[in-house]
Amino acid sequence: MDTKKTLFATAILLLCALSANAYDFTVNGLYYNVLPGTKNVEVTRSREIPNPYNRDIVIPSSVSWENEVYQVTSISNYAFASSGFESVVLPNTLKFIGWAAFEMSCIKSITIPASVEYISSWAFTKCPYLEYIVFEGYVNLMSAYIFAGYANSPQSYTMVVKCEPFQIEQSLSYVNLANSTLIVPVGMKDLFLAAPGWRNFGTILEYIPVSGISLNQASITLGVRKTEQLTASILPENAVYKKVSWKSSDPGIAEVSQTGFVTAKSAGTATITVTTTDGGYTATCEVEVIIPVINIRLNKTSATLSVGKTEQLTASVLPENASNKNVSWGSSAPGIAEVSQTGLVTAKSPGVATITVTTADGGYTATCELTITPVTGMNDMTIVSIFLYLKDDQLLVNSPVSEIITVYSVSGTLMYTKNKQAGETTFPIGHIPNQLLIVKGSSGWVKKLIQNK
Repeated sequence: MDTKKTLFATAILLLCALSANAYDFTVNGLYYNVLPGTKNVEVTRSREIPNPYNRDIVIPSSVSWENEVYQVTSISNYAFASSGFESVVLPNTLKFIGWAAFEMSCIKSITIPASVEYISSWAFTKCPYLEYIVFEGYVNLMSAYIFAGYANSPQSYTMVVKCEPFQIEQSLSYVNLANSTLIVPVGMKDLFLAAPGWRNFGTILEYIPVSGISLNQASITLGVRKTEQLTASILPENAVYKKVSWKSSDPGIAEVSQTGFVTAKSAGTATITVTTTDGGYTATCEVEVIIPVINIRLNKTSATLSVGKTEQLTASVLPENASNKNVSWGSSAPGIAEVSQTGLVTAKSPGVATITVTTADGGYTATCELTITPVTGMNDMTIVSIFLYLKDDQLLVNSPVSEIITVYSVSGTLMYTKNKQAGETTFPIGHIPNQLLIVKGSSGWVKKLIQNK
C-alpha cells in the first residue's frame, strides 16, 4: 500500500475515533456524523437508542442535510454492533469500515464494495450467522481479527474474491480455514494457492456465478395445517455457490423453513420468496391458504313426490367458515326426478331416483332418495288435513282451503253442491237414512260417509 493511502486510512481512523458515535443528523432511520472539514459523512449510531438498527439496511451513497449533499464514505466504530438485521447493502462510495463496526450483529452475508480501502480490526468478529463474504475489489489494508470467531469455536466462511490476492493473513485469525471455502476469479487459483493466508483455505474454487433461480411451482393452494415442499433450481447447474434463503411475506398465513418446506397456518394469501446468496436472484410462489371442507349434509335423506310436484333440498357445507362452499347437484335418473343447481327437485315420472350433492372442495357427497308416485287426483297436502262427519242431517266439513263441496250417492247421482270458505263449514243436506255418501272437495280429496237412521 502506498504512503498516500496509508495516511488516508490513518486520518479516517482518527476522525472516527473522535466522533465516538456522536451524530449530527438522521435520515430515513440512519444516523450520520459529518467528518470535520469535508463534505463526507460516516454512518454511526445513536447515543439515545442503544441498538437502533433492527431492520435490514441499505446505506445510500449520499445524503442531504441543511441544503448540503454529503457523500457517505465511512462506517464508524461500533456503528452496527449487536444489531438485529440480517442484511446490509454497502454503497460503492464507502472507503472505511470502523473498529467492530458489525461486531456480534446478525448479518448472514456481506459484500465489500471495490471502493473500500481500509477495514479496521474486529469489524465482523463474532457474527454468529455470517457465512458468505464477497470482496468486489482490492482492499489496501485489513487489520487483525476482522472475521475472528470465538477462540474456542472459530467460524467457517465462504469467501468470494473478485480480484488478485491482497494482504489478509492476520485478518483470518480465529477462522476455521480448514472448513472454509475460497472462490476466486477464473485463472487465478494458483496465485491464491501461493498467497499467505489465502492458501490455507480448505477448498479453493474458481468462480462460476449464479445467473438465475426458479421454483417448481408458481402458486399453490393449501388447507390449514397442510404442507408442501418447494424445490428451487439454480442456473447454471455448475454454479459454485448455490446457497439460498427462504422467506414468507406473512408467516402467520404460511411459514417456510430454510429447506423450502411450507406449512399453512391460517386462511389468507402469502408469498414465499427464495433468494440466492450469490447474486441475490429471486423466485416466488403465491400460497393461498383455505379452510377446507370436511363434510356436507342434506336437510332430507328421502322424500316421496307425485309426478309434477317439486321439493327444495338444502345442503349444509361443513365447517360453516369453509373457504369454498360451492356445490354441484345431480340426479341418477333425470327422467324420473331432475334437480337444478340450486337443489330444486322436480318429479317427472314414477320411479326411484337418487339426488346427489357434491362439494367443489374435497368432493364430499350427500344423497336423498326420491320416490315418485303417479298422480292420484287427490292432493297430497290436504288428504291428511280433511275432517268431516254427519250429524242431525248436517254435514260438517273442515278443510284448509276455500273450495266447492259436492255430495254424490253411491250410484254417482249428484245430491248436493256447496261453496265453502277455508276452515270449518256446516250445512244441511237433508235426511237420507242408511245411505252411503261420497263427498268430494274441489282441491282433490274424496271421503265416504254413511248416514245412519
